[in-house]
Amino acid sequence: MKQYYIIRNDQPAGPYTLEELAAMEITPDTIVWAEDIVDWIPAYQVGLCQKSLPQQKVKDRGSCIFRCLF
Repeated sequence: MKQYYIIRNDQPAGPYTLEELAAMEITPDTIVWAEDIVDWIPAYQVGLCQKSLPQQKVKDRGSCIFRCLF
């Protein structure tokens, strides 16, 4: 399973799975790194977007919607 590291509070943190990143609600600008990535880059540049991160259901005014992570 691929593991990711992120910059959090100006410090490297991780490793995290995609599920853990989804629970943290990272932004497109969150800096990430994984073994196959040459340098630390923004999450949107490595395809960590709402389609690749597991979606979570959230109640909104009585209906169930999918939360956009970014």
